Amino acid sequence: MNRSVWAARYRRLGRDAAFLLLSGPLSLLAFCLAVPLTALGVGTSIIWVGLLVLVIDLSVAGGFANLARLRVARLDGREPRPGAYLSPVPGASARRRLFRRLRDPQRWMDLLWVIVYFPVSLFTWIISVGWLALAVGGLLSPIVDVILELIRNAIIGDQSQSLAEFLGLYPPLLWEIGIHLSAGVVFSLTAPFVLRGLASMQSGLIRGMLSWRSEVSRLEQMARY
Repeated sequence: MNRSVWAARYRRLGRDAAFLLLSGPLSLLAFCLAVPLTALGVGTSIIWVGLLVLVIDLSVAGGFANLARLRVARLDGREPRPGAYLSPVPGASARRRLFRRLRDPQRWMDLLWVIVYFPVSLFTWIISVGWLALAVGGLLSPIVDVILELIRNAIIGDQSQSLAEFLGLYPPLLWEIGIHLSAGVVFSLTAPFVLRGLASMQSGLIRGMLSWRSEVSRLEQMARY
């Protein structure tokens, strides 16, 4: 039973790690595209040009928001929750469609999410990369430490002094392997819980900002029937 539970946790770890590691580059790309467009649209003195740029900006943010909704749905194995966007009016003119998009609260929420999500995803990305690197590096320490010791002795010679030697621990190589391996085991055992928490924080932010209006509408319709 315990073995199957841990196997499920590490399968979940793979999904969480993929989600978190991809979130960093995607959020950086979204931030670098959306924020300059927002500044350009707000800063231009030509009204129609500014409105057009803002529409493009909202469309870019909406594209990344839709991708985030799909990624969260795949992470949790649920049906994607769409954003509650205003429905287009049939036969409306281009100007009316333009202003309707600008009046859509969810599209502005998408843009706000791009700005808020970037520092959050950067934080979770750094923690995820560091935690996984320490786990993998520690577990590979019997190989890595021996290789590094050979390289250090070949380059520096007897003048090199490891941390274990500095602390007076002998034989130093065995102590270093033991310390690093122990750290690797600790980080490996805690990685499923840490990354699950980080992924839950991200997915909660995505649902809260990108799908809450559609979820409220769905619950209201269920209450009517």
